[in-house]
Amino acid sequence: MNDKVNGWKVLALVLIALWLLLLCCFSGTFFGGLVGYQLGQRISIAQNNWGVRLETPRMPTPDSPPEELPFAPPADDDAWLGIAYEMTGEGAKILQVLVDTPAEEAGLKFGDVIAKVDDLVVTEFTPLGGIILSHEPGDKIELLVLRGDEELEISVRLGHRPSNMSLEEPFIPLPIPGDG
Repeated sequence: MNDKVNGWKVLALVLIALWLLLLCCFSGTFFGGLVGYQLGQRISIAQNNWGVRLETPRMPTPDSPPEELPFAPPADDDAWLGIAYEMTGEGAKILQVLVDTPAEEAGLKFGDVIAKVDDLVVTEFTPLGGIILSHEPGDKIELLVLRGDEELEISVRLGHRPSNMSLEEPFIPLPIPGDG
């Protein structure tokens, strides 16, 4: 027997292996995409049968302006704390405490950070405004407030939002204490 390996046979085997590899990659991509498409179709049909609205949003054109989003102005019976705040990584940082409000009566101050309300952590996904509006006026809530290096537990009884307060007219910014 001849123990020498023919170079052409090795090249042919390598080319066949590469061809099979490419064939498997292309067929896997094609059939995987087809399966994914079919699953997506079945899920959308199932969602539609469950009553989920699957309407594609209409793009505005010069002839048809964008649809107005529904806006519900604050009602007089909304729970209200009486602060202006901004969300930070720690919670809701108080920018302003309005006079004669539940926040002022509870002793909240500029710069305080409300980290929790009744064991709910205040984050961008559970914002302070949403938590407050989930309560009724007169409800008593417990706040975990960060003031400097201190953690304070403060009880607040929520009030009624005044009828002259509007979400469209923001709070008047006050000067930051310590700025000339």
